[in-house]
Amino acid sequence: MCSNATASHNGAEMEAFVRSMLPSATITAGKDGIDGDLEGVPLEIKSCQVCITDNSHPFTGKRSGRFVFSGDQHNALLESGGEYLLIVHKEGSPFLGFRAPASCLNLPDFTGNRAVSWRVIVSQLAEVV
Repeated sequence: MCSNATASHNGAEMEAFVRSMLPSATITAGKDGIDGDLEGVPLEIKSCQVCITDNSHPFTGKRSGRFVFSGDQHNALLESGGEYLLIVHKEGSPFLGFRAPASCLNLPDFTGNRAVSWRVIVSQLAEVV
């Protein structure tokens, strides 16, 4: 399976996981491309793998997975007081998850997509807790 197809499949699996763990979440992929809401708050679910194969890393051949953020989604979440539900998984099984207001992520204004290592996001969130 190519990386885009794998990412799409993994994203669908993690959304199914969220539905099972948080039945009060409404996952609809509705307005502004946001996945849904939780307790009346807009919610975007992002997932990535713990690590992936990357031959540009000569010693290990692996690197940390990355969340891919959309500038339009991020701005919509910022404007609406929305949140992210961020899930790091290992071979399709959730490994680490956290919920955070979009305003807590240090993502400078951007357009298009931006990929950020899950380790960077975790360290950013650790600073605001």
